[in-house]
Amino acid sequence: MKPTVVVVDPVSTGKCVVLEFVNRGFNVLAVLLELKSNHKVCQDMLAACQQVFSCSGNTQKLILEIEAVSHNIGVVTAGSDNGAELADELAYHFGTLSNPPEMRLARRNKYNMGEAVRAAGVRAVEQSFAMCTEDVDNFLARWTPEPYKIIVKPNESAGSDDVFLCHSDEEVRAAFRKIQGTPNALGVTNHGALIQEFLSGSEFVVDTISRNGVHKICAIWKYDKRHVNGQFNVYFGMSLEDASDEQFTPLIEYAFSVLDALQIKNGPGHAEFIVTPTGPCLVEIGTRPMGISGFWQPLTSGACGVDQITSTVKAYTDPVAFDELPVVPKRKLFGSVVFMVSYESGYINELPGLEMTKSLESYVQMNFSYKTGDFCNVTIDLITTTGLVLLMHESSQQVEDDVAAIHDMCKAGKFIVVERSNKPQDPALDTEPVVEMKEA
Repeated sequence: MKPTVVVVDPVSTGKCVVLEFVNRGFNVLAVLLELKSNHKVCQDMLAACQQVFSCSGNTQKLILEIEAVSHNIGVVTAGSDNGAELADELAYHFGTLSNPPEMRLARRNKYNMGEAVRAAGVRAVEQSFAMCTEDVDNFLARWTPEPYKIIVKPNESAGSDDVFLCHSDEEVRAAFRKIQGTPNALGVTNHGALIQEFLSGSEFVVDTISRNGVHKICAIWKYDKRHVNGQFNVYFGMSLEDASDEQFTPLIEYAFSVLDALQIKNGPGHAEFIVTPTGPCLVEIGTRPMGISGFWQPLTSGACGVDQITSTVKAYTDPVAFDELPVVPKRKLFGSVVFMVSYESGYINELPGLEMTKSLESYVQMNFSYKTGDFCNVTIDLITTTGLVLLMHESSQQVEDDVAAIHDMCKAGKFIVVERSNKPQDPALDTEPVVEMKEA
């Protein structure tokens, strides 16, 4: 009899993980957290689960409810960042493959994360966690970069939510005031803000899978972020890199050292790094799969022969299949995930770009939920991205040309034609920056 699987907060790609377990014949128990993110939970996915629980903080009550359903819990994993701490706690209780619970705060809290990495002798970003303006001033007194670039962001959030690039002490203080006490993209109130040195270099994502401390690469991505719409780090896309290329050896070695420093021994890891002139440095890491609802899966499977979703199931349930996974996969095809950017806000009159995009040579699939009559906001972060396009082809030039074609359509207003509006529909998405954003 197969063991029962518990997935905590199965949102975004966590939904795909649930369905992968179900498709392989496992009974799955879903644990939902009472947070903002749960309006995005797929009802079809929940219907596939044996039972769905809601947890509002009473872990012992939850454990009793789970034990009343199954005495054969064999897997506990997180479906999102929000679910990571509880997943660690439950996994430890049920004796399944887990990550040591004493490090769970360091794996979730960005400040603690950086300090734990530093304590392990691994390079970490210069930083301070500020709870008040005095904390901000103390950091500014000891850190005066030249040229002046300092990052201020929430200590726990996602999707480039409220990340400010500041060019003066006053901008740092203003960014702190903007973040402190406000809800972040995960629905959690920000208590304080993280102030960090600006890391100059290319930004990469390293997706991993681990079992009993053995780490393997699922994919390496290179981010394309640009300065538009008053924001310095708007997502334009991410290209799938060839992880087997020797140029990525230092990044992979550093990524594995970060996993070890944070005692991420089992399950998926999704990490972001800046490769600076002096080497890679951690931005942040989460013990969950790559996001955007697994939209990237056909690309990593098709181009590399592996993907993080199926690899997660193998790592938890099939040690032989895990051992057969390559430590570093070789890319055989080229591909990118394109993030569509809106430069105007207003009600949509036409969508001419849909068919034009589908006709591109490297087109695979699109995630686009708007229709005529809907309101479209200016893109300033992942939440306001208008859609995604997956491209894959044997020619790198073809992929590059198609990426450029999509962005050209968006820039020229040929993908979405809107009736112009001076303000976004949702006041919470007001794009007027509190801190002036300048190009990095």
